[in-house]
Amino acid sequence: MNAVHAISCRRIIKKPDSVHDNPEGRHALPDPSQTKPIGYLKANAAEVLTHLAEQRKPLIITHNGVAKAVLQDVASYEETRDTLALLKFLAMGYQGVAAGRVKPAGEVIARLRAKRTPG
Repeated sequence: MNAVHAISCRRIIKKPDSVHDNPEGRHALPDPSQTKPIGYLKANAAEVLTHLAEQRKPLIITHNGVAKAVLQDVASYEETRDTLALLKFLAMGYQGVAAGRVKPAGEVIARLRAKRTPG
């Protein structure tokens, strides 16, 4: 990331809107209804799993009042995993452009067509 891009990104980052936002970004808790102590999870595991599948919102598990884990349904997890994979590919592409590893599109298309046609 170049200096200009870093500066422009900092300008659009908004300040926390609620008391649940943590300016340091560590252990920031979401809506209190989505936060439960570990004892609740132990006592209501089946209900929690049903709720996760229906609501598709992550549940923060706390221990001694501190966020320790995030629980989410499998479909949401898979979507998050796939999104992160795409973002990694995008970042690799930007790094390649920044490093000068680019070729004109016409040249690449011509090379691919040449490989495809027997000759």
